[in-house]
Amino acid sequence: LSDILSRIGIDQVERIELIRGGASGIDMQGRTVIANVVRKRVDTFTQVIDARAFVFAKTGHTIPGYNYQATLRTGEHQFEFQLSRGTSYDDSVGTGWRTRLNVPTNALQFQSAETEADGFVHSLRGNYKGPLAGGTFSANALMNTDEFKDEEHFYNDTTSERYMSRSANTRGEIGLNYKRPFAEKFEAEVLGLTKYARGSGVNTSDDLIDTSLFKVRAKAGESIGRAVLRYTPSTTLQFEGGGEIAYNYRDQTSSLAVDNVPIVLPASAVKVEEVRGEGFLQGTWRPAQQLSMEAGVRVERSTIKVTGVNARENTFVYPKPRLVATWSPTKDDQLRLRVERVLGQLNFGDFASSVNLNSGVLTSGNANLEPSKTWAYEAAFE
Repeated sequence: LSDILSRIGIDQVERIELIRGGASGIDMQGRTVIANVVRKRVDTFTQVIDARAFVFAKTGHTIPGYNYQATLRTGEHQFEFQLSRGTSYDDSVGTGWRTRLNVPTNALQFQSAETEADGFVHSLRGNYKGPLAGGTFSANALMNTDEFKDEEHFYNDTTSERYMSRSANTRGEIGLNYKRPFAEKFEAEVLGLTKYARGSGVNTSDDLIDTSLFKVRAKAGESIGRAVLRYTPSTTLQFEGGGEIAYNYRDQTSSLAVDNVPIVLPASAVKVEEVRGEGFLQGTWRPAQQLSMEAGVRVERSTIKVTGVNARENTFVYPKPRLVATWSPTKDDQLRLRVERVLGQLNFGDFASSVNLNSGVLTSGNANLEPSKTWAYEAAFE
């Protein structure tokens, strides 16, 4: 979202509408407050080029970056392009010291600390939006690569500990969306999205006594298909229903060696797959100018299959009701109430083993993970 907004020049903006609680013809996408950026319908071609560099005086480290954006709008057609090199730097690290307490002997150990963590992201994006067969078609594509390195050195006259972790990832994404009104009060929307990612990580440690090496490689992907049908019988009433199906997977392998001797991990090769389906129905009703109500329910069915040492397959069914009420007794005051059952999203990396060499903690992986289930209650007065 921040990338999309950064490509909109201020001279292209007609107005920004702050919508609280909902408005006729506006898809709130499950939120109680949104900002609707209304753009001017004029032909424009805008280019933005910027270059930057982070210079850290303490270490003399310099990280350069750049960004190029181009936006072309001609009639009802809009094209967007972006090429960038983003920078990342962990400014919570640096030079200092570390103090350790040996509990059995009650002895303190003091060590000097030198830590550094930085990386970059190369990104290429393209977007198109325009009319097609009586409706609106949009497409987006993304490709990026990123690398990050974290180094830590703790030492004194008799000890020296070095830890380093490196990660590298490549990601790609393609999304398609088509929205079309038909009949007099109906609108249909279909969406397709596919993502692919692969990455690797290497962690090393050396404390003058032992050396350790932990490696991980992973491939992941997600594909989504979604269809929505909206019916608006009047300006005060709207219904929406549809369904979504998705397939997610993560295939990960990991290995650990101490002094070049392989260590067996409990879940070193794991593939996690999820097939998820969801049906939903909701309605929005504005019985008076000062009052609006939104009620709906989503039912999600998910099957998670784990392949590997801890092979397992689980199926879950979760209803997710939602109710939102907005009351505006005056033009300056508004009360919003929300009750919703929220379902969390699993991190598939938690199904596999991982090792933190700095803390010496081994996470064995859990094949019985379930999404978090939460009832959310919200009240807001503005």
